[in-house]
Amino acid sequence: MHRLYTQFLEPARMKRFLSIIILTHLATGFAQTGTVLKINQSSWQQKVDHEISATLDVKAKILRCEQTIYYTNNSPDVLKSIPFHIWPNAFSSNKSAYGNEAIINGNNKFLSATKEERGSLDSLSFTVNGKPANFAKYEGAEDIIEVVLPEPLQPGASISIHTPFKVKIPFLFSRMGYSGSLFSITQWYPKPAVYDVNGWNTFSYLEQGEYFSEFGKYTVNLTLPENYIVGATGVLQEESEKEWLSELADNTAEKRNTEKYKTLHFVQENVSDFAWFADPDFSVAESSVQLPGGRKIHTCALVTSNSNATPKNVVEAIETALLYYSKRVGEYPYDYCTAVIGELKAAGGMEYPMITICGDGSEGTIIHEVGHNWFQGMLGSQERRYPWMDESINTFYQNMAEGKAPKEWESGAKIDQSGGYMLYRLAQDLGVFQSGNIHSEAYQSTNYGTIVYATNPLRFAYLQEYLGKKMMDSCMKMYFKLWHFKHPLPGDLQATFEKVSGQNLNWFFGDLLGNGAPDVSIKSIKNTGTETRVKISNEGKYSLPICVEWTNGKKKSNIWIPAADTTIVLPKAEKVRLNPSGFLPEMNMANNDAKTSGAFRKFGKLEFKVSPFYKRGINNITILPNLFTFNKYDGYTPGIVVTNYTFPRRTFEWWINSSYGLSSNKIVGSAGLRRNIYFNNKKLSKAEVFINSRSYSFMPDSINTQLQYGNVHFGFAVYAARKKPWVQHSFGWDMSSNRILENKKPGFNMNFIGKDYQNDLLRFYWKRVGNKTLKPSEILGFFEAGNNFGPYPKSAMEQDSLGQFAFIKLSASGKWYLPYYFMGKSNNGLRIHAFASGFLTQKNTSQTQGLYQPVASGASGKYDYTYSEVLMGRSEAFGTGNFYSRQLVSGVGALRMLTPVVAKNWVAGLNLTSSIIPKIPIHIYGDVAFTDGFDNASTYWVGGINISQYLGSGSVFEVNLPIVYSSNLKSATGNLQWYELWNFKLNLNLYEPFTLAKIIYK
Repeated sequence: MHRLYTQFLEPARMKRFLSIIILTHLATGFAQTGTVLKINQSSWQQKVDHEISATLDVKAKILRCEQTIYYTNNSPDVLKSIPFHIWPNAFSSNKSAYGNEAIINGNNKFLSATKEERGSLDSLSFTVNGKPANFAKYEGAEDIIEVVLPEPLQPGASISIHTPFKVKIPFLFSRMGYSGSLFSITQWYPKPAVYDVNGWNTFSYLEQGEYFSEFGKYTVNLTLPENYIVGATGVLQEESEKEWLSELADNTAEKRNTEKYKTLHFVQENVSDFAWFADPDFSVAESSVQLPGGRKIHTCALVTSNSNATPKNVVEAIETALLYYSKRVGEYPYDYCTAVIGELKAAGGMEYPMITICGDGSEGTIIHEVGHNWFQGMLGSQERRYPWMDESINTFYQNMAEGKAPKEWESGAKIDQSGGYMLYRLAQDLGVFQSGNIHSEAYQSTNYGTIVYATNPLRFAYLQEYLGKKMMDSCMKMYFKLWHFKHPLPGDLQATFEKVSGQNLNWFFGDLLGNGAPDVSIKSIKNTGTETRVKISNEGKYSLPICVEWTNGKKKSNIWIPAADTTIVLPKAEKVRLNPSGFLPEMNMANNDAKTSGAFRKFGKLEFKVSPFYKRGINNITILPNLFTFNKYDGYTPGIVVTNYTFPRRTFEWWINSSYGLSSNKIVGSAGLRRNIYFNNKKLSKAEVFINSRSYSFMPDSINTQLQYGNVHFGFAVYAARKKPWVQHSFGWDMSSNRILENKKPGFNMNFIGKDYQNDLLRFYWKRVGNKTLKPSEILGFFEAGNNFGPYPKSAMEQDSLGQFAFIKLSASGKWYLPYYFMGKSNNGLRIHAFASGFLTQKNTSQTQGLYQPVASGASGKYDYTYSEVLMGRSEAFGTGNFYSRQLVSGVGALRMLTPVVAKNWVAGLNLTSSIIPKIPIHIYGDVAFTDGFDNASTYWVGGINISQYLGSGSVFEVNLPIVYSSNLKSATGNLQWYELWNFKLNLNLYEPFTLAKIIYK
C-alpha cells in the first residue's frame, strides 16, 4: 500500500491525507495477546494450496464460488481448529471493525451506505476430508470464523477443506468492490489465518494495516462475461485470451459479446494471495523486461477509461521497479507482473502478488506497489504487526529506484520540507510522535504516514550510509535468500544483517526504530595549534554511531564515532558538522554545525528575514509586520513581530509583538518565551515551560475609565505518550497575574496601580482529547485558586485582608459529537457540551461575588478574569448596546444568551447543537443550566438557531439567535425582542499556527 505522505502539504489533498484512518485495537489480534511475542520464526512453515472456481454475476454484483483448500500442518503442534478470515463481511454493517474504523476516520460514505451497497460473504458449508465441520464467528468480529476440525490435525499431516460460498460485492468503499464497470476483487475468499511461532494471527479487515497469508499454490477458475478484460495473480492458461490481450494492446481486437460467458484459468506457485480486476473498458499495454539474471518477465498495464494515465508509461514504471529491486534485493521469480490503474479508496495504491492497483499512474506509486512483491509479497512479514518490515523498507527502496533518494543537505539548504524530516518534526513538536516499530493499529491518524512511510525510510537511508551501499546490498540479498516465501520476524531480519555485516546493530533495530528521538550537538569548538577540539553531547538516551565531518578549505573529511558526551580531537578545521547527510532524523538539527572563527561560532549565521524553515548552519530571526489586529479600545493596532520561530520548532523560542493603538495612543502587544522539552520514553512525549505577557486597553465597568491591563502568564504542560492512537492526555499547571497599569499619559508605563480586577490565579488541569474524525471529544478538569486585591488606594495590609486565596474553584467540561445518518449521506450529528463549575471555598466579598462566580448565562468579556482569550471588546457587557457587547467568551460553558446570570456557588449545564441541513452549518441549539442562585436553586433554558464552524471538538466561530427561553431569562431581558438578543463567539486563539496544527494533525 502506498501512502502519499508528501501530499500532506498540498491543500487539495490535505483532507484526504488527514483521513488516513485511526484504528481500534481489537481483541481478535493474536491468540497470545498479553504474552511476550517471539521475534524469530522457526524453520517450519505451513503450506496452504487453494482451488477456487468463481462466477461473476455482473448485474447482481455477486460471486458464486466453490473452494477447496489443501492444508499441510508443518508445525510441531496439534491443531484442533482453524480460524478463517472472511473479509467481505467487513462491509456488512457499521458494527464491524471496518465500520468502527469508518467512524474514527470520518468515512461517512460507508456509514450511510444503502443495503444494496453493502457487502458480505455467506453460504458457507465446510467439509474436512469429506466430513461436515462446524464453524462459528469470533466473538466481536464480523469477518473471522473458526472451523472446528472433525479430527485433530497432527504435525506433518494434511487435510482438504471444501466449502461453497457466495460474495455480495460491495460498492468500492475501500480495496474490494465495484465502481462503474470496474470490479476490484481482492481479499474475497475464505482464507485460513497464518499459524507461526506466536500461534494464530487473526485480525479483522481494516484500511490501516493489510493482510498476512500463508504461501501455497493457487488454481483459480473465473467465469464472467466474454467482453471483460481481466488482470489477475498467476499465469493465464488460455492462449486465446493472451492473444486477445495482445490485440487489445495493438488496438486490433474485435469487440466481444457482452452476453456470452468465458472461463479463465490462472495458476501460480509460491504466492500468498490471489486478486483479480475486471473491466470491459481497460486500455492495455504489454511489454517485457530482461532481469540481470537473464530471465524475461512479461509486463502489462490495464488502465480504466476514466484515468489520465498512459499505459506505456505504466509499463515503463513496472520495468524500473523489477530491474531495481531484482538488482538490489533478489531476483523477481514470477513470469508476469501487472499494474491496474483504476479507482481505489483505501490508499494511493494496493499490492497483491504479481498484480497491483494504483489510484493514479505516477511512477512513484507504481514502483512502490510493484516493490511490494518483495516486501511483503515474497518476504512475507506480518505487516499488520510490523509495518516497518514492509512499508518502511519498501519505501526506502522506492525512493532510490524513483531517483528521489534523500541527498546530502548543504550548509544553508532548507531541510527536507516535502518529506520525511518535516513530518517527523511536526509530530515531535506537537507531542504526538510514536515509535517506528509498533503495531499498525497503534498509530495515531497521520503518524501512520509520517512514521511508517516517511521517517522510517530516512532511518534506513542512515543505516545504508553507515554500512555502505555494498554491505547494505549484501545484507539484504542474504535476507532475501534465507527468507523469501517464508514469514520472517524482526529478529530474523536483524540477525541476518548482523551476521553479514559482523556488527551489533541493536542501536538501529532496537533503539532508533524504537523511540527514535536522537539528538547530538556540538557544545564547543576550539583550535589548539594544529588541532581542533570539539566537545560533543549526546542529548538522546541511547548511543548510536554518528558521522563527524570537518572542512579545511575545499577539503572535506569524516569519521564515524559513537554518539556520546565526549571531546574529540581532529586535524585543524574551519567547520565541523555532525550528521552531515541529514539522513538521521534528529530532534534538533540546528545544533550540529560549528565553525572555529567568527561570530556565533556554535550557533551559525544569524539571518534577519522571513524564513519559516530550519536551514543547516543558519539560525533565523524573522521580522514581520503586524497589520491586521484591532480592538474597540486601542482601535487599529499596527506593529512589528520579531521572533526566532521556525518550522520545525526550536527547543527555545521567543517572540515580541509590539504594536501601537491608533485610538488609545498606547504601545500595546505581547511577548513570550517557551522551552520545549522532548522525552524518549513510553509514558511522556513532550513538556512545555512558558511565560507569556500581553498588554492592551480596556474599560472596567466599575471604573468607567479606559485603562490598560498587564497580564503575565506562565506555566508547565506535559503531554503523555499515546496509549490509544486517537487519544492525547495532557496535564499541567499555570499561573496568571493581572494588573492595571498606570495610564496618565500616552506611552507605556509599567507602574502598577491598585484598582479592581487585579488578581493572581493558579490552576492545575488535566485534559483528554479524542480525535476521532466523526466522534471528536474533549474532557477538561481543573482546580483553580485565586486572590483578589481591593480598590486603590488601600494599603498592602488591607489588600491582603482577603487572605491568600479569595476563592478556590473546581470546574469540568466535556464535549462530544455523535453523528447520525438518517438525514442523508453527509455529516450530520449532535454536539454535546456538558459543564460544571463551583466554589469549594470563597471569601464573602464583592470581588468574588461580582467577578469569579460561575456563569450561567451572558458570559461577556469581563468574566475572562484570566485574560486568556483574545477579545475585540473585553469590557462590553449586556446592555451596552454595541456590536462588541454581543461577543461571549468560551470559558467552561454557559447558556448562549446575552442576559447575565451568575451563580452564588455553583452551576451545571448542557449545550446541545444539532445539524438540520446537510453540508450547511445551520443548526438548532438548546441550552439548559442549573444554579443555586442567590435566593434558591434555579433552572434556565434557551433554544434557537446556531450558525457555527467547528475544528475538532471546538468551534471556530458561532452566531446564536435565541428564539425561545425560560421566563426567568425573559424577565431579565428588559424590553429587548428575541431578534435583538443575537450573540456570537469568535475563538481567535484557534488561529494560532500550532493550535491549528494540533487539531489538523490529530
